[in-house]
Amino acid sequence: MTLLGTATTAPYTIPWNNVVAGNYTLTARATDNAGAATTSNPIVITINAPPTINISSPANGATFTTSNISVTGTVSDALSGLSTMTCNGVAGIVQSGSFTCSMTLALGTNTITEQATDVAGNTVTQSENVTFTSGPTVASFSPISAPVGTLVTVSGTNFTANGATPQVTLNQQGGGTIPAPVSSANANSLSFVIPSGAATGAITVTANGQSASSATSLTVVASSTFTLTTAPGSATLLSGQTTTYQVSLASANGFSQPASLTVSGVPLGISVSFQPPQITAGQFSVLTLTAAVAQAASSSQLTINASASVQGISQSALATVALNVQAAGNVAFAGRVAVLDPYDTPLVGLTVHFTGKNYSGASTGCTSSTTSDSSGNFQFSSLPDACGGAQLVEYDPSTVVAPAGRYSGVNLSYVLTPGQVTTPGIIVHLPRVDTAETVRVDQNSSTDQILTFKSIPSLTMVVYAGTRFSLADGTQPDPFPLSVVEIPYDRLPEKVQPDPTQDPVFAMSIEPFNSSSNQPVAVFFPNRSNMPPGTTMPLTSLNPTLGSMVNYGTGTVSADGTQIFPDLDPSFPGHAYGIVHFDWHFPLPSQRRIVNPSPDPNVPKAGDPVDPASGLLVVTKSDIAFGGERGQITITRTYRGLSADPGPFGIGTNHNYGYTLDMSAVYSLEIWSSRKWTSWSKKRWSQVARFPVARPGAFCV
Repeated sequence: MTLLGTATTAPYTIPWNNVVAGNYTLTARATDNAGAATTSNPIVITINAPPTINISSPANGATFTTSNISVTGTVSDALSGLSTMTCNGVAGIVQSGSFTCSMTLALGTNTITEQATDVAGNTVTQSENVTFTSGPTVASFSPISAPVGTLVTVSGTNFTANGATPQVTLNQQGGGTIPAPVSSANANSLSFVIPSGAATGAITVTANGQSASSATSLTVVASSTFTLTTAPGSATLLSGQTTTYQVSLASANGFSQPASLTVSGVPLGISVSFQPPQITAGQFSVLTLTAAVAQAASSSQLTINASASVQGISQSALATVALNVQAAGNVAFAGRVAVLDPYDTPLVGLTVHFTGKNYSGASTGCTSSTTSDSSGNFQFSSLPDACGGAQLVEYDPSTVVAPAGRYSGVNLSYVLTPGQVTTPGIIVHLPRVDTAETVRVDQNSSTDQILTFKSIPSLTMVVYAGTRFSLADGTQPDPFPLSVVEIPYDRLPEKVQPDPTQDPVFAMSIEPFNSSSNQPVAVFFPNRSNMPPGTTMPLTSLNPTLGSMVNYGTGTVSADGTQIFPDLDPSFPGHAYGIVHFDWHFPLPSQRRIVNPSPDPNVPKAGDPVDPASGLLVVTKSDIAFGGERGQITITRTYRGLSADPGPFGIGTNHNYGYTLDMSAVYSLEIWSSRKWTSWSKKRWSQVARFPVARPGAFCV
């Protein structure tokens, strides 16, 4: 018997090696032993190969940050057809020769084995390795509230898995996000710096293409903050009058931007103003409230707000104060006291006392007393009828509690009119005297004593032989401490001079306040008004026993023009006019210098120190001059009184400074003969070269 041409006996095994898959016909032929008879029977058999697998994804060695993935590819079988397709034992879906397996990866490296089996039972496998890396998680961070520039540490997991460099984003001011620079990172911790422009919100960490956000927000605050304080906590406002609060800012971490001030809760009919309207740390503003004449009585709470922006972050602070509006009563007196400084710093706790006398020394029976509040306000409402009419009021600084220091006092005379509130008309300023230059004067000396002062050049005092000094309490210390303080002459405590046409250019205070001498002490004043030699003028003193300005004699400008000599006093032969009651004193220039501060050549020329073109007090001083062979430039400071804007003396002074470049002398120098200016007249050159500038501190040419 032969099978496929090969003699064999049944059964017969066909070797697979080198057999190509396909259909084969097998014919079995048998021949008898005689060889005469032959028979055959053909059969068809199919030889089939295993399936073929092609993987589309994932690629071998791929990294995933999610655990659920799909394995895709194609599978084919040559003849019999596919029976099953699995990935790690998970059955896949086969459609039109493509397969898909859905599976879940374990954390770390995963081996995926794809297996295909055909209908004939032939099986093929294929393996690949992929890695599953979990995304970052944010557990906590510290600090939870911090300013720009602060280092924040975040705790979590998977920040640097697979060598990733994590990124941090924060909310941005105005919307959107802003990256935060990462300073260090490891698997479970990272640190970043809050950048400028960041806003409050969640922290988002991104690593390996995955992101995680904090459950709580990082509060971004400004790098500097401030606190707001007000004084007094409660104030009384009389109908038709004003009262003030002092508003101050402080900072412990370097706040330096301007903060805007506002107030709410003000009763209808009361006007308010802040001066200045913006302040920064270490400064204060005065909130002034003015009531209408018919303002109804009321009690209210005011809310004062200071607001600013620091690094784009809004900052604010609030303070509340009480306001009590009252009717003035039949006789009332109210005002404000402040330090004689550029800021109108309030004098707190100063005693304002009705002495019970009037300017002539007659008894009035009015002895009411009060102290100034934390903003320097004082008020007397519903005074007894005895307080109507002329009254001598003492401003006693011995009770002042703030600011620290010792201050001069003053006695002033007022006429209180029943049915209205009387005021001083100005802020009563008192100078600090504990820092004043002091000399020791012998009591009842047998010789004249001549006193000079380094702090006030050209000031001389002559204490005549036999002079005895007494303090306000009548004691006579020996030696006697005599002090002098120069006073800005726009800050005299009395509003009206004896002669309204006269204005002082120099004023001084002789301390101690309310002290006196048994005979006049002559004062030789500096000639600050630059009056020509021989000019005669009144000498004026604020007499504390009268509470008003009085002329106590006359003086004459010295031959060298540096001083004003007191003239001889016929009441004290051999003595010059002098002062017995010590308080505030000054000479009054009576002659007008021919100086025209207006550039208009047609205005009146006479009027110094009052400009007749405007009616303003004008004082001009040259601060510095420099130049060379071709000319010189002088920087001249011009003082103008009664300006509508606050000036450098502080709130409420209504004065300002302007500056000029005075080149009026240049025409006589070489530059005048240059071809450029040949056609100019001297007069025209002076007018063009000298002019005021609008902003203090600026210079124009």
